[in-house]
Amino acid sequence: PIFSQAKYTASIAEDAANSTSVAMPVASDRDSGSNAELVFSLTPASFPFYIDPSSGRVSVHGMLDRETVDFYNMTVIVSDSGVPPRMASVPLEITITDVNDSPPRFDSASYSASLQENMAPGTIVVRVQASDPDLGANSLITYGITSGNSNNRFAISPRSGVIYTTVSLDHEVQSTYALQVTAVNSLATPPESDVTDVTVTVVDLNDNRPALTNYITTQTALAVLESARPGDAIGQVAYRDADGGALGMVSCTVGSSGNSNLFSVNRTDGMIYLLGTLDYETRVFYSLHIHLEDGGTPPLVGDGALFIEVQDVNDNPPRFLGSHFIQSVSLNAVQGDDVMKVPALDVDSTANAQIVYSAGGGNGTTAFEVVVDGSEAAIRLTRDASTLGTATFELVLNATDGVHTSQATVTLHVQDLSAGRNFASTNLRASVTDLAIIRGRATQLTILGTGAYTLAIEPPGFTAFAVVGTEVEVNTTLNAATNPAYHFGLRLDDATTGTSRYA
Repeated sequence: PIFSQAKYTASIAEDAANSTSVAMPVASDRDSGSNAELVFSLTPASFPFYIDPSSGRVSVHGMLDRETVDFYNMTVIVSDSGVPPRMASVPLEITITDVNDSPPRFDSASYSASLQENMAPGTIVVRVQASDPDLGANSLITYGITSGNSNNRFAISPRSGVIYTTVSLDHEVQSTYALQVTAVNSLATPPESDVTDVTVTVVDLNDNRPALTNYITTQTALAVLESARPGDAIGQVAYRDADGGALGMVSCTVGSSGNSNLFSVNRTDGMIYLLGTLDYETRVFYSLHIHLEDGGTPPLVGDGALFIEVQDVNDNPPRFLGSHFIQSVSLNAVQGDDVMKVPALDVDSTANAQIVYSAGGGNGTTAFEVVVDGSEAAIRLTRDASTLGTATFELVLNATDGVHTSQATVTLHVQDLSAGRNFASTNLRASVTDLAIIRGRATQLTILGTGAYTLAIEPPGFTAFAVVGTEVEVNTTLNAATNPAYHFGLRLDDATTGTSRYA
């Protein structure tokens, strides 16, 4: 027998089903009868192909995979049925053609990379790589970031798989990114894909200065009772440093400017300690210069003012502006009249300075009572003065703030003030600034009646003011902060009647 061709070639897709025809070698024999009956065979028989022994048709007989074997070189043998049989052979070459039966595969199931914050946009982060064993368009891979790319801070080259930044990254905004990258053979039909995870760590730099976050205004000042003792921990500095780890470890110190002798700050934990004593009545607010330094190399520093507000405790008693007060009371005064007002001062604040007045004894309690009139004690008649006659009464006056109590003595002379010289008013008030010069006039007195008289200040040792003629003059340097008010008596001696009047 002889073949019609010296060699046969064929191609078949790798996904061809079993029994799919591949080639049809043709042979003939010029003999006749059984000598011309032909039988075909294929060698090697282990290949995934079958040849029909009668027709010579070659078909698929097994699994084809171009990525494993893409070419088969076989021999087709034909023999006749003569005795002895005669045979012939011819090469058969079969090429396996590609179909898109293999998806892309990343070289790694996950990637990780790190870069410092503040790097310029366009900085390369990492390159991912996938491969596809298919051929041609079936193996052309396109890369894309499919999740985790918040605010599009990253981009990827669709051909090379290089991931790069599109913005300057900030560790304090986001320190880690979990990206998912997809590789797809997009030109294949149908396209197939693979995914990998990319973890990007943004490395912290020391790019943030520490800053105070508490007690930074007088409205949010650290409140400390004036009774706090030296050595007491009175508060703690709070700060913010957006950097992390050692870079965000901050040390605190009190700057050299002002109040460093009264307060100290623990360098490590920021605890604030009192070194001296506080007095609300002397000073309410303090400002500390706090110096902060972080753990970077070189360190970044921050400076700020920390405010401390001293809060009042009831450590001062109410204070009368004198220990003995003398007043004339007209016989014409009637029940309910306030014949005298005596103020007391308490340098504490708010509730600690609320004063309650009362009578603490003396024969005057039979004719007078003590009531609170604003910030003063008003001494009020409980009966008409005419029923008392000309007489002298004494009251012990109490002033208390609930904790401390002070006392003063009040002498009340019930007199006939209708004859002789007399004060136009027995309760005199005047205002003067602490800029007033010595010998400056504080107030002008009005004296009623006719005849000779003399004026004097009571008590005799009181020298802050002096009486010159009918004027009360400043006799000392005034300071409203230390002495906001003075209370003193005036005595008028009437030369005609030989009596004294008191205001």
